[in-house]
Amino acid sequence: MCTLTYIPKPDGSYLLTNNRDETPLRAATGLEQQRIGERDVLYPKDAGAGGTWLALSSSGQAVCLINGAFERHRRKPPYRRSRGLMVLDFFEFEKTTGFLDRYAFQGMEPFTMVVIEDEQLWDLRWDGDQLHLKEQDPQQYAIWASPVLYDLPYRKKRQQWLADWLEQRPAPSRSSMLHFHLHAGEGDPHNDLVMNRNNLVRTVSVASVARKRSAFDLNYMDLLQHHDRTAVLPTNA
Repeated sequence: MCTLTYIPKPDGSYLLTNNRDETPLRAATGLEQQRIGERDVLYPKDAGAGGTWLALSSSGQAVCLINGAFERHRRKPPYRRSRGLMVLDFFEFEKTTGFLDRYAFQGMEPFTMVVIEDEQLWDLRWDGDQLHLKEQDPQQYAIWASPVLYDLPYRKKRQQWLADWLEQRPAPSRSSMLHFHLHAGEGDPHNDLVMNRNNLVRTVSVASVARKRSAFDLNYMDLLQHHDRTAVLPTNA
């Protein structure tokens, strides 16, 4: 949920890589695939509420959730619904526009949702009162980090780490981006990309998505159990 990079490729495909920083008690139980609405959806399943922070659809959509909107917020439970279940709710709507127009955001905890759909890159943020929508250039790389865990100086450091990495690797491979997500930082376990804050919150997994012409290829790296899972989801878009 907590650090996400998007790397476009010249052929229109892209790499999406995510570090999930969470309590180890909520590590994913495995990769799930289910039918939602009119499409198949592939995702790592959260051990808590049963939702997810990363989901891919057979219609070609990719959705990733990050906790918090712009700055660290004070929690005010109870909330209407788990944000991870909201990610799955997204696929009940045909397009992002339908989700934005008809979903009940009031009562949800603040979040950032990154959506890639129809060669568009959307940054959706709910601050607890208002929805903020930004369309980003899908031809430009991007990085997001949770404002709940990382104050602005450390979010900016992540941006600089990625910029420095790509300056040396203008056409990064999937393995190169995985290396970045596993090793970038300054030797500070509280704030490096693979982080550990006294085992209360730590990086429990790294997920790598390669969007290909007719499929999503998902590799899920479990850092607690030290094993990988892979799955391929064919797409019709």
